[in-house]
Amino acid sequence: MAFYTDRREPTVFLPGRPGGLRLPSVGVRPQPPGSLTAKGGPDHFYPDPGAIRISEKTCGQCHAGYGERLTKSLMNTEAGKLQGNLWSWGLQDNQKTVYGNYSLTDEDGLTPTVGADQYKAHMRAHIAAFPDQTVAEIRQIPEVSADEVMAHPNKAGITYSRQQCQRCHVGVNGREKRGDYRGGGCSACHVPYSNDGFYEGRDPTIDKKQPGHPLVHRLQAGSKSPVTVNGHTYSGIPTETCSSCHNRGKRVGVSYQGLMEFPYGSPFDEAGRKQPKLHTKKYVFIKDDLHHQIQSREGNPKGGLLCQDCHTSIDMHGDGNIPGTTLAQVEIECADCHGSASQYPWELPLGFGDEFAMDIGKTPRGTTRKIPLYMRKGEVTRLAEGEAYLLTARGNPFGNVIKTPDDKVMVTSASGSRFEVPVLVNIHKGKAFKTRDSQVAMWRIPAHMESMECYACHADWAPQCYGCHVTMDYSKGKMDVDCIANANSAGPDGLTADGPLGTDGLKSAGKASETRSSVSTRDPRGRATGLRWLPLAPGRTAAPGDAREDGAHGSLHGLSP
Repeated sequence: MAFYTDRREPTVFLPGRPGGLRLPSVGVRPQPPGSLTAKGGPDHFYPDPGAIRISEKTCGQCHAGYGERLTKSLMNTEAGKLQGNLWSWGLQDNQKTVYGNYSLTDEDGLTPTVGADQYKAHMRAHIAAFPDQTVAEIRQIPEVSADEVMAHPNKAGITYSRQQCQRCHVGVNGREKRGDYRGGGCSACHVPYSNDGFYEGRDPTIDKKQPGHPLVHRLQAGSKSPVTVNGHTYSGIPTETCSSCHNRGKRVGVSYQGLMEFPYGSPFDEAGRKQPKLHTKKYVFIKDDLHHQIQSREGNPKGGLLCQDCHTSIDMHGDGNIPGTTLAQVEIECADCHGSASQYPWELPLGFGDEFAMDIGKTPRGTTRKIPLYMRKGEVTRLAEGEAYLLTARGNPFGNVIKTPDDKVMVTSASGSRFEVPVLVNIHKGKAFKTRDSQVAMWRIPAHMESMECYACHADWAPQCYGCHVTMDYSKGKMDVDCIANANSAGPDGLTADGPLGTDGLKSAGKASETRSSVSTRDPRGRATGLRWLPLAPGRTAAPGDAREDGAHGSLHGLSP
């Protein structure tokens, strides 16, 4: 997949695609692949047209504005991750959002550039009430030298962030490890890669034994963009694509699939070999999230929901602001589809279930049949007579979640399946409780629904990270990949220093190594051990430590309560 034109206006050709060339916009004429070398192609050639620095010239011809919004979103800045790390390492004495992977300024102001009118109004009030959550600018986190770390050991946290934590943002490519292969920018999500990174398409010029290539020359998006690989067809963005990044930290991607890090190689395969590593780790299957499970509720087709079936375009691409935390960018809540114990989703006020304490009033949010302009570039479910779109907690329509005339809620998956959503009011009316426990928990004890998140009970398990005991080694010659240096090295073709296969790009002083990791899980649903209640996902604490340039060790460790 590449873009080329003889007048610096990107043209797309898709090798192996039936029908050959496809014109992306009026006035841009396609060039045959053979003309690349004949007309000085390298000067006008975008090896990865989805790369974020040039995305407005390529993908943006049809999807205008997406590249700019994505640039400011958490998917690219990781501002919240940096804030948390710096505070944990004692490098910041407050929880303000100051740093990101890039220096950025929100030049168009703090009102979102996209979204329904009521969404924009809600976010203006939110930003006014919580100014640290959405900011006008961020600065690139600086690099630190070994000498600085020797003088201030907690600055090793900056090296750790730059070399490890900041790897998973769309400004750089995926790590060349099993499960981590992906493109950058738009290609990070919309170009399919297998876990092993091998090409399985029909282009004879691509080495099928070299890892690091896309799975096939197709774009994955919604049900109208099917991808066929070796006779098998799927649609939507697989959860595995999301997990190429979301496998550490909160571990939400692998947890959704039911996977937990595991120190052993079992279960063994049919030849008695240990399982191969995924994301550089071994895993054991616990239980996948109920939304992911193949067996759905009675009357629904088999197959689970994809991440994109719940998460919205703004959750992914941003709204044009610079958010400082995940909670600032994500606009959905469980009640948006399931309602509360006493009210349908459309009877709830905007802001219901949101983690931020605001006066939300009691005005019902209602539904809508209108789709904002920015959503029309994506896939939207067509409404039948009497149907309407449900709204998120902040006021935008779900383009795939629908209220029917008989007060049912239906969700259309990007996989092509259509599911009926269990609505709490309907369950209560029909006395269709799964267990008496659920009836008591949700209807007999109102405080549960008023003060607890749904997943406090409905998430069967969560990984508990008890610390990694990381060593930061600054002894002579020790270096590792600097993800932020790579991210800020993009050339005119959009590629960063880590772009060429087989290279990791730029490096900086110091190297992190995980000497011991401990992850466990417990059932969080009110189970007591003796007289002591166990935390679901305990926090971690950090104390500075280092290996100096002369090889000696300073004071140390990463700890947990």
